[in-house]
Amino acid sequence: CAQGSSSAVPFGTMLVLLLLWVGIDGPLVSLGAALGFRSPRLEDPVFTNTIPRQIPYQPVHARLLFSVLVAGLLPFGTASIELALLVSSVWNQRLYFAFGFLFAMLVVVAVICAEVSIVLCHFQLCREVLLFSLSPALSLPLSLDRSLSRSLSLSLALSRSLSL
Repeated sequence: CAQGSSSAVPFGTMLVLLLLWVGIDGPLVSLGAALGFRSPRLEDPVFTNTIPRQIPYQPVHARLLFSVLVAGLLPFGTASIELALLVSSVWNQRLYFAFGFLFAMLVVVAVICAEVSIVLCHFQLCREVLLFSLSPALSLPLSLDRSLSRSLSLSLALSRSLSL
């Protein structure tokens, strides 16, 4: 199927990449785990109470589900606007802009996802929610799934139209 194609990756190259990944990542993870378990326990810089405090009442706009949905909206909106620009450049037959825009979009969406996660974590800390680390972890895959699936489908459509 991919014989003679310029986009086909030889099996040997894939095998070398897999061996490099296993050969470099595996020992580094093992070394890091061994060093982490052997290091002395870090002391907390402040006194922590053993009895947890009660979480104050959270209004509707401060709850986890609302925060996750709003945090996924910003990267999705950014990716949608950039994809509209990309589609307009393709429709105007300026295909040489397409891959540069896709790379720039990937960088911008990654930065926005990181910033949204940091801001959401900060808001959760200010509201004294003890599960603050859970909401950025929930909002990031939601926003990445929406924006990256659209960019991947567009890049597949572009590659198919260029091959025709």
